[in-house]
Amino acid sequence: MLPSVVKNKIEQIWLDVIAGGVSQPTEVIEQLTYLMFAKQIDEREADIEMAELLSGEKQSHIFGESREEQALRWRNFKGMEARALHKHFVDRVFIFLINLNSNENSAFSRYLKHATFKINEPLALQKVVAGLEDLFENDIKDLDMQGDLYEYMLGKLASAGRNGQFRTPRHIIDMIVELVEPTPDDTICDPACGTAGFLVASAKYIREHYEDTMTSDQWDAYASTMFSGFDTDRTMLRISAMNLMLHSISNPDVDYKDSVSKQNDISSKYTVCLANP
Repeated sequence: MLPSVVKNKIEQIWLDVIAGGVSQPTEVIEQLTYLMFAKQIDEREADIEMAELLSGEKQSHIFGESREEQALRWRNFKGMEARALHKHFVDRVFIFLINLNSNENSAFSRYLKHATFKINEPLALQKVVAGLEDLFENDIKDLDMQGDLYEYMLGKLASAGRNGQFRTPRHIIDMIVELVEPTPDDTICDPACGTAGFLVASAKYIREHYEDTMTSDQWDAYASTMFSGFDTDRTMLRISAMNLMLHSISNPDVDYKDSVSKQNDISSKYTVCLANP
């Protein structure tokens, strides 16, 4: 559970996004997801730099060494003046995120190609960046809490969405996962994943029941191929990819597919299928 002080900070950040010209809850989460991703890849770059320093071996970096590319890192633009920050993020940082090599970085970047940054007010963006920086540096220290934060934001989505989407209540998801009892040897699929609630709940169940006994191969599968999700809404794919990444599934298998179409190539490799009943 997130403490009330963290929830209050999230509420303020949410209001700041709305003040920036974004009104729909799904779009608010989407815009926050882009900013969280910008911070996340900066932290990943810092880990790469540390690994290079400790090992003495050259590593593959996300950002180049030039001043122009280093300016794209969260730590180097977070303190900019409002108008300069907005122009820098829209014209340079966001374009950089869209053009990231998805094979080398994350499943999330795979679905950024048609993304649009919609926070139009510079002062609002500055407040959101400052709010996220404060939240992650002072309150949200580990990946588990980042996952809890993201799920708290997802809880703001209405039950009914676009194109007939329906958000399954958390207690129903947890009940179904408890009944199914997934194991580290399963390959789990949600054919209409939405925000990846079933996949995240399955991941939590496996960690709670098998964390001390899982092999290195099972952990590798856990981070990549164990969980698959499909959807026909690219916004949902971006949100579900980030949700899974914040729950230690670093490269989830989420893909744009219509699961009921005869044209898709979904195989029968899955041992567990979880979906809205």
